Amino acid sequence: MAALSVWLLPQGTLYADQFRLRLAQPEGIDRRSWTSSESIEAVRANANPIRIGTNNAIIAAYLSGIPDPYFYIPCSMPNHVQAWVAQARERGEDAYFIWIDGISYPRGCDTDLADVRSIAHLETVDRFPNGAMFRVTEDAAGRMDAYRSTYEDAASDEPVIRSEFTVRLRDGVLTYIRESCGPADAQAKFFLHVIPVNESDLPYDRRRYGFDNRDFVFDTHGARFDGKCLTTAVLPDYPIAHIRTGQFVRGEGRLWEGEFRPSR
Repeated sequence: MAALSVWLLPQGTLYADQFRLRLAQPEGIDRRSWTSSESIEAVRANANPIRIGTNNAIIAAYLSGIPDPYFYIPCSMPNHVQAWVAQARERGEDAYFIWIDGISYPRGCDTDLADVRSIAHLETVDRFPNGAMFRVTEDAAGRMDAYRSTYEDAASDEPVIRSEFTVRLRDGVLTYIRESCGPADAQAKFFLHVIPVNESDLPYDRRRYGFDNRDFVFDTHGARFDGKCLTTAVLPDYPIAHIRTGQFVRGEGRLWEGEFRPSR
């Protein structure tokens, strides 16, 4: 792994005090899936000091085991990210961004993952039940072309679900597409319940439920373009018997849902 770039943004520790008392394990957060990640282990073992972009330094530190002073929270995003990406490219370094689902920025920061994607290209390094880790490889040039290409490829596949979003399956990746889409259509969280052929393939703490819960948010790996919304979700590589997916609003219920049995 190349050396890590410095994220030229306000230090996460500036916001530490207001979050430190809430550092006790948040409800629904699965820490083991982060601390056992090979990519995060490689970052953790890299030369100090590490500076990684994140939407919440304290929670990112809790999940990854990387001390919170090594994280930066992106406020005033555009100028900082453009300078950071340019410097990383000049040095041939890798720069990383950790996104935590369902965690707000500190007060005064209104940037979301879609804003990051509008400035920099994010290559997914790891997906977690609670978020994702990205490598920032270049600026946003050509980023939307990649989403358009994914859209065109998916258009040739028969949907496995037809609802508010059509869902297509190819090579272990689900692609969710809404043809006429506004920001509100992507705000609700997506649920993705994967029932394996063999229960032993489930994480130990999921076996009593009988399915793997892989819920995600649109901005983790999605974009809005040409009036459309497109996002994707990578399926586990074990044999799958059944899949249920859709969108929901906590406390209000499901907005839409569908299910299917993969052919594989």
